[in-house]
Amino acid sequence: MTSLENKVRQKATDLHRREERIIQLEEELKSKIQEVARQLTGKEEEIMNIKKKFKEERIQMEQDKKRLTKEVTEYQEKLTQASQRFFNLKKEVEESPLAVLRSELGTKNLEIIDLETKVKKANETRDDYRGRYEQVKRDMVNLKRQIDREKE
Repeated sequence: MTSLENKVRQKATDLHRREERIIQLEEELKSKIQEVARQLTGKEEEIMNIKKKFKEERIQMEQDKKRLTKEVTEYQEKLTQASQRFFNLKKEVEESPLAVLRSELGTKNLEIIDLETKVKKANETRDDYRGRYEQVKRDMVNLKRQIDREKE
């Protein structure tokens, strides 16, 4: 019976060790589960913070987009108005009596230059004909003298 008692005691000791080991492993498992749960909670909070940050940035970017779109529209309107004012002023200047007079003055100056050129050409032609006339006149006088001499 002693051997049987020893075996039973041995089995009881083994079971007791196993039970302690199982309890120890269960505690480690609970500890690891708690650690993973803390990490998971931390990651969930981090994800929520990132989502919140992205949402705030998206809202800010949408506000910036609206503001910039409004500014672009305002600048386009100002550009259109400035272009229209410039066109009107340019038209006004081009159609003003002063501009018309300047245009007519320019035309008259061109006509004067053209007439001066024609007068200069006419004077050169006149001087050329006058020179030829004088030459012919001298030739005629010389010819008459020669004829008069021959008659003598």
